[in-house]
Amino acid sequence: MPPTNSPQHQRCAIYTRVSTTEQAEGDFTSLDSQREAGTHYISTFETEGWKFYEHLHFEDRGGVSGTTLDRPAMRRLRRAIKSGSVDIVVCFKIDRLSRQIADFYELWEEMKDHAVRFVSTSERFDTTTPSGVLMLNLLLSFGQYEREVINERTRRGMQDHIKLGEHVRGHAPLGYTYDTKTKVLSVDPLESKSITLAFVGISKGKTPDSVANTLNQKGLRTRLRTNRNGKASGGKLFTGTSIITIIRNPYYMGRTRGDDGKLWEAQWDGIVEVEMWNRANTALDSRQKKPERLHLDRNMHRFLLKGLLRCGHCNNGMTPKPAGKHNKDGIPYRYYTCNSVSKYSDLPQAAQ
Repeated sequence: MPPTNSPQHQRCAIYTRVSTTEQAEGDFTSLDSQREAGTHYISTFETEGWKFYEHLHFEDRGGVSGTTLDRPAMRRLRRAIKSGSVDIVVCFKIDRLSRQIADFYELWEEMKDHAVRFVSTSERFDTTTPSGVLMLNLLLSFGQYEREVINERTRRGMQDHIKLGEHVRGHAPLGYTYDTKTKVLSVDPLESKSITLAFVGISKGKTPDSVANTLNQKGLRTRLRTNRNGKASGGKLFTGTSIITIIRNPYYMGRTRGDDGKLWEAQWDGIVEVEMWNRANTALDSRQKKPERLHLDRNMHRFLLKGLLRCGHCNNGMTPKPAGKHNKDGIPYRYYTCNSVSKYSDLPQAAQ
């Protein structure tokens, strides 16, 4: 059993990898050479407490590419680093760990987080020395620059696709289906019903919460998704926030928005007319200007029973709300309503 870590005892892991099956065959392979170089290097620091154990040899054999960190032995090495089982990682060359600077940077960040140092035996690249740390920082600076350049190219590429009216932002929004072959959105007849009702309700001056309650009472729900692992998400009740998100989305009038806020003609059909989209957003704009005044009103007229009242039917808390009517001074009358009613109206019965 290896002794516990201390300043005098440094547990060394050796990582070896070859890219082709041929390199892993024969009496003395490239893998053997890399391992031998690692053990020899470690032995030269034996007086400083460096020690190699067989269970800390991580080997990815032929056919494993260095362009990804998703490799069997690499995954085990990363787990060992995170569990605190390793103090120093030794390999023959940096490209044995990764051929991608961005991936190496990610791996090095994990090493730093767990106080693990890194040594490349053939390149005399040793982060246990000041010069080694300096060289690594230079390398990582270039890696950061490379990532930023890639991110900028990706962003520009996305903007070019947006200008062409293409869908580029992940899952298709509620109301649409996405064809992976044609890469075009199509209107979903069932889901689009929720979108149409939301726009009609808001354009008529209804509140987002009220519109959400209407959709929920009709048995409509957000989209139910299942990921690759079989875990389901979505399929939930609509809320005022989700209604606002729908109204603000230009996809529903057949437009897409760039980073600069400019709208572009999309390759898919809108669910609502442009006039309807504008009318609903105008109504939402005028409504969202009111909370500041209501906030002041609430401070002027405190709800004395706030946090004390409970619903006699379901025992949920009661929330103070301004009524639609106002007194002669323009201040709305106030009342208390059950939290479940405020959020879902009489949904429990409708959802059964």
